[in-house]
Amino acid sequence: MEWHVGFYAFDPLFGKSRRKKIKLNHIEKIKNRREYARDLIIRLTEKLRRGWNPIAEEDGKGYSTFTEVDTTTE
Repeated sequence: MEWHVGFYAFDPLFGKSRRKKIKLNHIEKIKNRREYARDLIIRLTEKLRRGWNPIAEEDGKGYSTFTEVDTTTE
């Protein structure tokens, strides 16, 4: 049986959501897996609410917002 936390994130390359899975089988005890999964879900939810995109991060493309790359000078 595979234990994992799954969620969807927007893939800017394909213009649609993609499913991501984080496997938890490396954690030996079931009680520890449950605790870790509960904490992981809370952390992932908060990061996603703040605009984090795990797909863009893993691609290494370094996507930025328009305000971050505004290079106009006065």
